[in-house]
Amino acid sequence: KRVAERPNGDVIINDLPMVNQGRKGYCVPATFERLLRYYGIPADMNVLAMAGKTTAGGGTSISQIQAATYGVIADAGGSIHPRTFSGNIQEIKTTIDSGKPLIFAHYSTEEFNKRVNERMRRRIAVTNWDDWATKFLPAMKKGAPLKQYQFYSHVCLIIGYNEKSREIAITDSWGPSATERWMTEEEARQIMQPTALSVIE
Repeated sequence: KRVAERPNGDVIINDLPMVNQGRKGYCVPATFERLLRYYGIPADMNVLAMAGKTTAGGGTSISQIQAATYGVIADAGGSIHPRTFSGNIQEIKTTIDSGKPLIFAHYSTEEFNKRVNERMRRRIAVTNWDDWATKFLPAMKKGAPLKQYQFYSHVCLIIGYNEKSREIAITDSWGPSATERWMTEEEARQIMQPTALSVIE
């Protein structure tokens, strides 16, 4: 019931609580708070940050947070599983269709966010989705490949996809303006970390 299918082909998970990680750079604790609350498990990013030994400015590893939350997730009948990901929508489709957001570890560089923000400004005004998928997005592929920089390590949630346009929806813990953002499969491949995906089931 939490998965919406839009006329333009977007398939998106709704009802994810928004948590703003703030200036401390708590992307991992904030993301896990959102995910746990989505499943009805009380959580607080500040408590998670302490459990995961997060320092000001970020620096939490996903494995530390997973270890810190293992007990509460297990008590709720769930567990965290890694997922193979090469940037292909088919690898996330079934999980999204079942209403399960995916934890996505990547490098959220300035260039990546510049491209996403520009695309979002255009995407909200699209009226011809065939042109969007067959003309505008292919034209954007001509840009230089995105580079990976360790300094920009980041975690967000994958919450949707569009098979026709080959786009993937993410949500960042940066407040309401970051509730829904879209990247291409190519961008996902270029920015993802080696162990990019995991999911609570």
